[in-house]
Amino acid sequence: MAVAGVVVLPQRGSEEAVLKRLRALEGVSIEGQGKGGIALVLEAPTVEALRKLSEEIQQWEEVIDLQLNYLNWEEL
Repeated sequence: MAVAGVVVLPQRGSEEAVLKRLRALEGVSIEGQGKGGIALVLEAPTVEALRKLSEEIQQWEEVIDLQLNYLNWEEL
């Protein structure tokens, strides 16, 4: 299991669209929202799956940046 704490910085005016897309993703928990961005916890079965999930979010047109703040994983 891999777990990451990240902050997504959406383009101004795109916050609701980004939140809607995030809610539709499996393994994404929205923990807070403010001027500094949207705080998330991402969970995936492997580090590779977590990398793919974070890259997917980062490539959205409405997202300026995705900042990794915490990463932990355990090989089972």
